Amino acid sequence: MERTPWQDDRMGGIGFLRAGLISAGAVGALVLVGALWVSQNDAREARNREASRTASTIVPASNEAPVRTPAERRALDAQKPVAERVDEVSTGETGLIAAVPAGNETGPFAKAAVASGSNDAAPVTYTQAEAAFLEHDYTQAEALFARYVESHPGNAWGHYMHGLSLWKNGRYEEARDALGESIALDSTHFKSYTNLARVLLDEGRAKEALVPSRRAIELLPESSTGYRLFGRAAHSMGLADEAAAAYEMAIARNRDDAWALNNLGLLFIEREDFEAAVPPLARAAWLSPAIVTFRNNLGVALERTGQFTLAAEQFESVLLLNQSHEKAGISLSRVERLLDENHPETEIDLAQIAAAYGLEKEMLESPDNAIAQSSPE
Repeated sequence: MERTPWQDDRMGGIGFLRAGLISAGAVGALVLVGALWVSQNDAREARNREASRTASTIVPASNEAPVRTPAERRALDAQKPVAERVDEVSTGETGLIAAVPAGNETGPFAKAAVASGSNDAAPVTYTQAEAAFLEHDYTQAEALFARYVESHPGNAWGHYMHGLSLWKNGRYEEARDALGESIALDSTHFKSYTNLARVLLDEGRAKEALVPSRRAIELLPESSTGYRLFGRAAHSMGLADEAAAAYEMAIARNRDDAWALNNLGLLFIEREDFEAAVPPLARAAWLSPAIVTFRNNLGVALERTGQFTLAAEQFESVLLLNQSHEKAGISLSRVERLLDENHPETEIDLAQIAAAYGLEKEMLESPDNAIAQSSPE
């Protein structure tokens, strides 16, 4: 079987973010380090050219949209932020767990159909297969997209959705293969790289996840997603400075990226820098008040900075959203005991902190200048 880019032996040379943590006052000049993406071999390029010629023949169908150019697809992708889950933290519990994307990650996907010589009596359309995925029937979606790509082998979006369906069913190796097929057909398929990174992170292969994350940054440097995923990979590897820098770069590009905010706050909690954790977590909870992870992490940071009243409010909110949330229940009981002891508290305005956070951050004028080569220590 032909080796896919993320399996290349040269992967050992992948670099990391070697920049220090950006200060709260301004975004410093960060250095994103990494190896250049491995180019496609001659055989694959020939197949891509053939796929491009094939894709020019569109099956006219009222329920399927036309094939989009790579630039159009990247523009659409940038409008579909993706949610990720990082471990909820209560005092003394700061480890990361495998990321679990939220259901709203799927969004409306671009649809395309490629002419095919399939002899199936009842061929599957992209829309039919996608409908099963959007209904969270991933077993059915996997089966339908498998049939779809069999009759539409040149459709990158079909392979991409097949990969997502396999991933949702926990079939990681096959998901990687399907996403690799999508990338082989369209080397600019942004979402295939970002979701390949997520699959690798779910498998605990954080170092390998750096490669598609960095490629996503190269393809769409104005998006926060690639930086956030790079940060998650570095975070999982214990590279706290690199992770913090990547999260800061994500926030510089989108100060409403709630999961980048949460992940940065979590990293500060792990460092026991609780004062620094409050602002990004306050903004994450302000942006997405129904996500218990954000509120629980914010409660931890507030408690550890002596803001017991505000911490209790966050833990109470978590329990209103999820009555069985054990960590929040334990934390609330602890904070209520501290409140009974009448500890002095300094008044702060969480809403004002949340609204202001990120305003001082500036996007790097030329993200390309931040790309350099280096080897990990």
